[in-house]
Amino acid sequence: MKKRQRNYYSAAQQAAIWDRWQRGESMSSIRRLFHGHSVRNAASEVDSLIGFMFDISERKRIEQELVKMH
Repeated sequence: MKKRQRNYYSAAQQAAIWDRWQRGESMSSIRRLFHGHSVRNAASEVDSLIGFMFDISERKRIEQELVKMH
């Protein structure tokens, strides 16, 4: 069985993970954010993340208005 590589996060990254968990996001969605494309330094710590984030708050607001209308 292949041993998984241990992930080390900075304090800021740990805070972001905790905040997302407290808001009710699933661990699988949080994992995709932090494990999708990460750049590691020589000590195998996550140095930076590469990815895209989209703000969908306006879309969700419109969806809620449409639900209220019907």
